[in-house]
Amino acid sequence: MPVIIGAPVPLRLLPGEGSINSTCSANCGGSCILHFVLKAGEVTGVRAGTETRPCARGLAQWQKIRHPDRLTRPLRRIRERGDGRFVPIIRNEALDEIAGRTREPQQQYGVEAFMNAPPLRLADVP
Repeated sequence: MPVIIGAPVPLRLLPGEGSINSTCSANCGGSCILHFVLKAGEVTGVRAGTETRPCARGLAQWQKIRHPDRLTRPLRRIRERGDGRFVPIIRNEALDEIAGRTREPQQQYGVEAFMNAPPLRLADVP
């Protein structure tokens, strides 16, 4: 059973547990600090950091990690889009393919074709 504590409390681990500190990626922009609890190398729960009070989406992040439909390796579509047929490919091959597909828009429109910006945090707004 996962351990989920919503209120900010000091992180206390049980014997045999470890943790990885991370931030929330629930598309809310809050970037709350989360402590993912590990047991035997598997994520078994998430606890709030002492600095923040994450929302329910943030506290449910561990469920995405363990979901059986989660992609764990790169796939290439082999038929028409929407057909649902994919084959696994190696990571370097996937990265090369993605880099190749980004060159055309960059050459046509310049580097402005891509935007790389961190999420907006309310603390950053004057």
